[in-house]
Amino acid sequence: MVVVLLFVAVFFVFLQRHKQMREVFRRMRDTKQQTALSQGFRKLVSGSHLCQGNDLQLSDGLLQLDEAKDILLPVVYSHGALGNTSLEDGLKMLSANTSLQYSQTEVEFNLALGSKALPEKLSQDIYAFINHAFINALQHAEARYIEVSGKRSKDDFVITIQDDGKGIAFLDKFMRFGTGLESMHDIARSLGGKLRINRGIKNGTVVQLKFGVRDSSKHIKPRETVSL
Repeated sequence: MVVVLLFVAVFFVFLQRHKQMREVFRRMRDTKQQTALSQGFRKLVSGSHLCQGNDLQLSDGLLQLDEAKDILLPVVYSHGALGNTSLEDGLKMLSANTSLQYSQTEVEFNLALGSKALPEKLSQDIYAFINHAFINALQHAEARYIEVSGKRSKDDFVITIQDDGKGIAFLDKFMRFGTGLESMHDIARSLGGKLRINRGIKNGTVVQLKFGVRDSSKHIKPRETVSL
């Protein structure tokens, strides 16, 4: 009995520490991204100014702009921002960019989200979720095949991303000390949905997000229709 109580106490302390560590990770992530945005913006301003000068200044300006791109791209990818682009066009660009940067990886989309208009925020969340899953599959799991499927029923959405990569370790799945995993959990939480991350039948990883239609679209003005 004493051993059981001791185990429960240790486990409770571990969960509390884990929660605190995740909060620290979130703050560090946000601080790092804010710093990168500031540095990238200064590079953009400096580079743009130099590009208006002579040939030597133009060369330096182009170098500054290239450095700004290297600084800002990780921030853009970490947020998975859709901007004013439609969800359909955003996913097409994501697929095209993946083919360009990872030519050995095959991407397949089987999304059927219905003919009803999707709320703007929901489109942003779906794109960000898929984007984070892509980054994990390509950069960490080294996947050569990624399939994105989605369906919309009367009561809920189900988005599934499956890859043939090297899978996800249990500790990585549980600890979630990574921008992608933590962001996907944040999206699921904001939608009031459930996120499942499991190993595939043979290998790879299966990521599935399920959330209610009514909860996700309440008080949000519809903007677009998607059927891929």
